[in-house]
Amino acid sequence: MKKSIAPLIIGMFIAFALFWVGHPASSTSFQIGGGSELPKKTFSKSQIEVQNEPLAMNANLEYANEEEKVKTTSTGSNINVEAPNKSDFVQIAETFMQEVVQPTDVNYKVSDFDTKQGLVRYLNQYVSEKVAKYYVDGLYQEEQDGLYIIPTELPPWIEKGNPSTLKKVDENHYQLEQNNSSDLYGDYFIQLNFKKNGDNWIIESVNVQ
Repeated sequence: MKKSIAPLIIGMFIAFALFWVGHPASSTSFQIGGGSELPKKTFSKSQIEVQNEPLAMNANLEYANEEEKVKTTSTGSNINVEAPNKSDFVQIAETFMQEVVQPTDVNYKVSDFDTKQGLVRYLNQYVSEKVAKYYVDGLYQEEQDGLYIIPTELPPWIEKGNPSTLKKVDENHYQLEQNNSSDLYGDYFIQLNFKKNGDNWIIESVNVQ
C-alpha cells in the first residue's frame, strides 16, 4: 500500500533541526574527482569520485540480494543527448528528487527497495554513485526487516519554474545554476554539474552555498 509524501511533512521542522541544521548550508559542496568518503549527513569539500562506466538504461538492475525489488526508469527517452537544453536538465534534477523520496507504507517502510545499496544503484541513472549515496544515507535508515525513510525536510534543490541559468562547459559537461530563497534555508545558490555518461546525462556533483 503506497503512502503519500505529504504526511512526511509532519514534524519535519523538529527532524530538520536534528538532521540538517547541524550542518550549515554555506559553502557545502560535492566536487569532482577522487577523494575520501562523504561523512553521513554532511556535505564535504573533498573531491568526489565519479563512475567511468556508462550506466545501463531501460534494463533490469542486478542486485546481490535476490529479493531486492527491481525498479527501472528511463530519464533520457525524450532528451536529445547530443544537444540538450535547459529544460532537459531541470527535468533530470526534478525527477531525481522525486525518485529519492520513495513510496512507503504507514510505518515509513519503503515499498520497492530493501537496502540502501539497491536504492543507490537505482538512482545512478540520475546521479553519480557518491551523490546518490549521500542523499540515501541522509534520508534513509536500513533495518533488518527493510529500508525506512526518515521523516524530515529535503535539502535545498533546484526549484522548477524559478529562473535558472545553464552554462556549457564543454561537449560533455554542463552547469545548471539557480538562486533561491526559502523559509527554512533563507537565500541560497545551487549549482548542479552534469556529465554526459554514455547515452545519458547525470548529475555528477552538487554545490550549495
